[in-house]
Amino acid sequence: MSKASKAAECALCGAKSTQRCSRCREVFYCTEEHQYTHWRAHKNYCGPPSTISISAIFIPADEDSPREVTVKCTATHVGGSIFYNPDLESFLGTTDIGGQRISRMGYNGPKLTNPITCYIRDNFNNDGSPFNKCALKMTGGRTPLAWRGNVLAMKHSGLYPDKLLDVKLDKDLDAIVEYFKWYPNKPA
Repeated sequence: MSKASKAAECALCGAKSTQRCSRCREVFYCTEEHQYTHWRAHKNYCGPPSTISISAIFIPADEDSPREVTVKCTATHVGGSIFYNPDLESFLGTTDIGGQRISRMGYNGPKLTNPITCYIRDNFNNDGSPFNKCALKMTGGRTPLAWRGNVLAMKHSGLYPDKLLDVKLDKDLDAIVEYFKWYPNKPA
């Protein structure tokens, strides 16, 4: 079972619960015993959700501050695995989108437990994207690259790169700022 932020009714007895099925994340149980008892009925429709929502850090080109946003991710079934593809177009537009992976705090700093990918428009220097004044402000103007267009940062599990994790502004922004300060040049 996994913990939910809002209470709901137990599928077996109706008691209030914040514990839910960790597979489908749709059905709630007040105890593990109730989850086990209800499994015979639940297993017939239990499955991973077709969409999930993940927290990301949005670094908008036309604003002064980054902010946390919710990104809808749609399931894709490949072989026996499920991959969740984030809806990047809502934040970056429909042109070529690429990702820059951040695996360390700064250029030579400690390795991050869970890497962060900054999604950008691949051709932002040539496609008319505006300068990203938020990135400039976050770094105090110390960025060797003239970042343009919006940036969306998402975190991945260190063990399972295709598994997306929630990003937190207060915990994950520093790694992004440090990355912006040195990329694409090595620091002196």
